[in-house]
Amino acid sequence: MRKTTHDPSDYILSTPKGIQSDITILDQRISTIFHNRPRIIWEGVFGEINKQQIIGYGKQTYIRPDRTLVESFIVGIAAQNDYIILIVNAVDGKQNIIEKYANDLGKVNIAKNNISIKKLADVNIDKLTDLLKDAQKLTS
Repeated sequence: MRKTTHDPSDYILSTPKGIQSDITILDQRISTIFHNRPRIIWEGVFGEINKQQIIGYGKQTYIRPDRTLVESFIVGIAAQNDYIILIVNAVDGKQNIIEKYANDLGKVNIAKNNISIKKLADVNIDKLTDLLKDAQKLTS
């Protein structure tokens, strides 16, 4: 993944109409929580999905076991056809912060460090907000 100079607002406008309003709401909520952190479009291969764009909030760096320095975002959102992927790169102890909230988030699919959301109306937005606030605190 690499940072770009693309405008996140343009990315939101390019997302499928069925999830665009939910992405807009998530973007506003995350931007408020990460208000003093960068909001940048990242582009490239993420996981097993070929080239895509992600709105990344915050910034972190870490060193891989092979000693490669990696720069990444803390929280990211991306459109995937008819659903939204919320990526959270924050760990509390040895556990990704998502695992702490997994049972309280509502109708979502959880993977290692991401949450798949079909409709924001099916999500417990208060618990999701708590998760995002914890991610911000853990990485500040």
